[in-house]
Amino acid sequence: MELKERVLNAARELFFTYGLRNVRMDEIATQLGISKKTLYEVFPKKKDIVNEITKDFLKCRENEQEILAREANDPVDELIKILGSIHTIFESMNARLIYELQRYFPEAWQIFKKHKEEFVLKGIVDNLKQGIEHGLYRKEIDVAIIARMRVEQIQTAMDPTIFSPDQFNIKEIHNQLLLQYIHGISTAKGHELIKRYLKLNDEVI
Repeated sequence: MELKERVLNAARELFFTYGLRNVRMDEIATQLGISKKTLYEVFPKKKDIVNEITKDFLKCRENEQEILAREANDPVDELIKILGSIHTIFESMNARLIYELQRYFPEAWQIFKKHKEEFVLKGIVDNLKQGIEHGLYRKEIDVAIIARMRVEQIQTAMDPTIFSPDQFNIKEIHNQLLLQYIHGISTAKGHELIKRYLKLNDEVI
């Protein structure tokens, strides 16, 4: 394994456990058993590591969600499956990571915003349109408005200034917001599918 890849793997593990701000470059070097000089030769600044990890993480998320969308039985099933994948991520991720990304790493945050605007938003729009077409979602909803609302809802769930990790469980926050969202957009036919999938995925929601 190349040193660059080793650095990214070690840093990712530390960031996910302790957050972005709490991990110093010398701690990453110690984790790898290399000198800080060697580390700086590969990544001159901590933000360079954060940027690279952000790109890799989001690319993996995009690939995973594309697979889930293809394998889903219908748009409702897709939402439940995606929620399950979100749960898996937050089982190993520090709850403050996204907030710290936004506040302290502007370049990485721009990468995240581009992902949100170009991938997440598009996926939600596609899901809404398919749901309406299949009679699972209410045809009178404004797709553009509801899609953006859902994007911001997801981000709000990860904001520790709104939902303190000391008071709220991140998985339960996502559960509650998803349930409010999906029940609000669904038709009677859609609600029947929600009940069915929730029973099948009771370990997820």
